[in-house]
Amino acid sequence: MRFVPRNGDGSEVEIFVHELPPDGAELFIGPHGALNYDLEVFVTGGGLGSPFPSGPLTGVRQDFPFAVSFEAAAGFPFRGWRMERGGEQVASWRPDENGGAPAVASAPGWDVLWEPRNASGTEMEMTIRDLPSGGDSGQIIVTPYGAQNALLDVQAIGGGLGTTFPSGAIAARRDFSFAVNFQPAAGFPFRGWQMARGGEQVASWLADGDDGGPATESAPGWEVLWEARNASGTDMGGNDTGSPRRGRGDNDNAARRAERGA
Repeated sequence: MRFVPRNGDGSEVEIFVHELPPDGAELFIGPHGALNYDLEVFVTGGGLGSPFPSGPLTGVRQDFPFAVSFEAAAGFPFRGWRMERGGEQVASWRPDENGGAPAVASAPGWDVLWEPRNASGTEMEMTIRDLPSGGDSGQIIVTPYGAQNALLDVQAIGGGLGTTFPSGAIAARRDFSFAVNFQPAAGFPFRGWQMARGGEQVASWLADGDDGGPATESAPGWEVLWEARNASGTDMGGNDTGSPRRGRGDNDNAARRAERGA
């Protein structure tokens, strides 16, 4: 078979079929990529913000790019992109916080090309170049990185020692920060913060530790980052970076409250 281009880009071509097997099968001719898999892709913000476009995408095909952009919601800074299929992550792109090369990962059998269209990567062109089992084995979900993290059931209370703001339920997600501040009532000086679940303390931040500075403590399996926003620590931000239960929808019932003392 011989191809003779009739224009510069090859979109017009003269084809000569000199020989072919005598099996009688039909011969199909089309542009390169016409036989690539059509892919079922669904884009969602996962509660972290608004992607565009969102929902099911049409016309996505293996080895051809498609573009998605993302606007992060307040409190959920953009941390990258991820793809999953069948509940398992198959590819991810994460920017380097120090300005280095992004971190790219793919599951075995997957080959995804990530091409940022802006400095932050919130505008991204993605090309699924290869995938196992072809394109007919399940929906591919595209989300901002972090959407897979568990939602946390957090209640902020003053515990009778003063007033927290906000008070009551807080929209929180593992590994993303949330903030609380505290105004102590008369006679109850502020001593620090604690988290509790099921009546048991799981983490604490004390303003005055044994060495004169703040002291933190976490129960086994818990990792909490505390970030004081003022000198006294009454204005506190931080996040639950790890807990014994990480599944989506787990009811942590963690109370974040002002601690009265020892």
